[in-house]
Amino acid sequence: MTRLVALLVCVMSAWQASAAEPGPSVHAGRERMPARRGFPADFSRSPFGGEIRGAVSAVDIDGDGKKEILFGSFDGMIHMFRADGREVHDGLWPRHTGGPIVGTVKAGDLDGDDTPEVVASSYDGKLYAFSDRGDRLWTADTHQPGLTSSPVLTGKPGIHSRGILLSTPDGALHSLNANGSRTWLHPNGPPVGTPPAEVDLAGTGDRQVLIRDDSGVFSLLTKDGNLVRKWPSEPYSDRNGPAAFHVADTDGDGIQEIAAVQKEALSPGAVPRAPGCWGTLPPQGEQGVFVWTPAGEAASMFPVDPAVGASLRTGDLNGDGAKELLFADEAGRVHVTALDGKPRTGWPLDIRDVYKQVDDPRLDPRGRPAVERAPVLADIDGDGASELVFCVNDPRQADELGGMVIAVDAAGKLLAGFPKYVGRNHGEMLVADLDDDGDMELVVPGGIGATSRQLHVFDLPTSQKLEMIFLGSDFQMFKGE
Repeated sequence: MTRLVALLVCVMSAWQASAAEPGPSVHAGRERMPARRGFPADFSRSPFGGEIRGAVSAVDIDGDGKKEILFGSFDGMIHMFRADGREVHDGLWPRHTGGPIVGTVKAGDLDGDDTPEVVASSYDGKLYAFSDRGDRLWTADTHQPGLTSSPVLTGKPGIHSRGILLSTPDGALHSLNANGSRTWLHPNGPPVGTPPAEVDLAGTGDRQVLIRDDSGVFSLLTKDGNLVRKWPSEPYSDRNGPAAFHVADTDGDGIQEIAAVQKEALSPGAVPRAPGCWGTLPPQGEQGVFVWTPAGEAASMFPVDPAVGASLRTGDLNGDGAKELLFADEAGRVHVTALDGKPRTGWPLDIRDVYKQVDDPRLDPRGRPAVERAPVLADIDGDGASELVFCVNDPRQADELGGMVIAVDAAGKLLAGFPKYVGRNHGEMLVADLDDDGDMELVVPGGIGATSRQLHVFDLPTSQKLEMIFLGSDFQMFKGE
């Protein structure tokens, strides 16, 4: 009997240990940043309805002091998840719109009552606003089916009622009040698939609106919708497509610049140069990267071959105080360059070389990696230094390996605990403190086409407040929301 009891104790101890510890991993060290309890999670029974194209946000919707993960998806629904992996079903959530949600769902206090509202654009051409409980407050019809751009909330939170900006496929920019009524309409001309940005380029406190149409032309407007200037003087090409941009002070002079990819070459006459302009104009037939001044002059420009993905960012990866340009090309390489296009030491980084650092026999080292979103700069491991984090889609990898999160240090070395396999993905990842405990979490959409679960959250060993560097068209509005 004694031996039987002892055997049962051993079995129970082993069972408890196996329940408490994550299972063995093919990639050694991945447990350093494990999946958060309750994740990964699913929110749609359809492998395609679960597709997230926009960014995920972390917002305290219900006022309990803990943030919910907020996003829209191809199933037409606005979803919210708590930090423990449960989807929010309080009130009327989740809420349905009239079509797939391709952009980013925004949340903010529109009417100054200290309660957040939720705003989303839908493929049916309408803009929807909901209360914190999910009650539909209003719907604004743009009469433009195929709406993919994200709404942008304007104004300063907590000071006055906020407005909404929304660009539409017919090239118009709509400005709406907090109640959904239109304040002005700017008829731009060419389609505008990229969200606008509310900016203060000169640092004077005078808010303006910046848009970039699908031909690559920028328009700077007053807050009342009047045109200030347009540049360059001729469009790149109707084939340019939605053209993202990033707004930041790249040279430390207190004035913001605009960094952008251009997919078709410009003639010399279309590019006035700022004093001390760095780099050379990309030749005809080549793509390039430009940094523009608020006056529409080129502060920096250089060709990139092969073509660059749709977006780029700026940041200081190596901690020397100088900003770098961060972007990926269509050959599966990640670039870190000076503003004049000169690569930093050890860059660009071929993602296939990162594969060689991974101890996982399932991973095809040949691969065809693609980075659809610009890399993110953040201190992921809490060592005080910035790392570069990016999502990779690779059609040669099977199932969950078809999409992964990779984090590397300034020298391009893979961080322990990575890659994180999440399945195919198109959405924007997020680093945030979801439960207000001082520790940060990494939130990543994935699982497109049933390649994995649909929403992934990983615990990070850092308690440091992170300043995320977002895409320029969303950058202004993520801060404080």
